[in-house]
Amino acid sequence: MNSCVACHGADGQGVLPGVPDLAAADGFLARSDATLLQRIRDGYQSPGSPLAMPPKGGNPSLTDDDIKAVVEYMKKTFAR
Repeated sequence: MNSCVACHGADGQGVLPGVPDLAAADGFLARSDATLLQRIRDGYQSPGSPLAMPPKGGNPSLTDDDIKAVVEYMKKTFAR
């Protein structure tokens, strides 16, 4: 989770310019779990953002199970 918090912040709203607000009602968490897993695993650049999220948030040791746990945590914590 430390990798996520570095850019998205503890509240999921983003601490760096161009980092998407995970908590926005129509934002990142509105996607399917499969899409979320893929974007975290493979990395993703939001349209119009100057920053790209690196694969696994820059933490190559994350497993698919870890990523699933992150998605579950984000949905429980930030989804509106």
